[in-house]
Amino acid sequence: MPAPVPIPPGAATGTSASDRKLYLPYSVLPALVGPGRGKITFHWFIPERSEPIGDYTKLILGYRGLTEVACARAERLVNELFREEEFHLFRSYLEARHGVEVRTGMLTTPLTSVKPDTSTRLGTLRPWHSLDAEDASEILIHKLSDESNYTLPFTVWGAYLSTTRPPRNVIAGG
Repeated sequence: MPAPVPIPPGAATGTSASDRKLYLPYSVLPALVGPGRGKITFHWFIPERSEPIGDYTKLILGYRGLTEVACARAERLVNELFREEEFHLFRSYLEARHGVEVRTGMLTTPLTSVKPDTSTRLGTLRPWHSLDAEDASEILIHKLSDESNYTLPFTVWGAYLSTTRPPRNVIAGG
């Protein structure tokens, strides 16, 4: 009798294994000026998707039980993450165009949107693109997709702490 074939992760829910992976790309760049000389960590994200990243009931743990406000916040947070193919396109683009290495954290869905998790920006932390004015003094945004000759089919921005005060164009060759 042949050995049973294992069911791939997500098959029971109708989601392939690659659909269950979401990516948190980041780059570590040198700070070129200011008292905070050292390194800047850019957290790359997709600020506005034209379509949802996927089925939220499968991507967000306990989605159906969240309040309307919590659902909207969780959707914004998940929509900022990269799908696998988006991550690979972005990494190739940034390395070829700017010589910048892109690293990533990988998350497997469903993701929690209520438990704090500072290592992955999930939980009670806010999505990068909807920062309050209070946060704007601490976190700065670099709109990579606003650079001339940007060629990716989706918008990408980077968020970083302002304590290092990098120059406006921190990515060389942009």
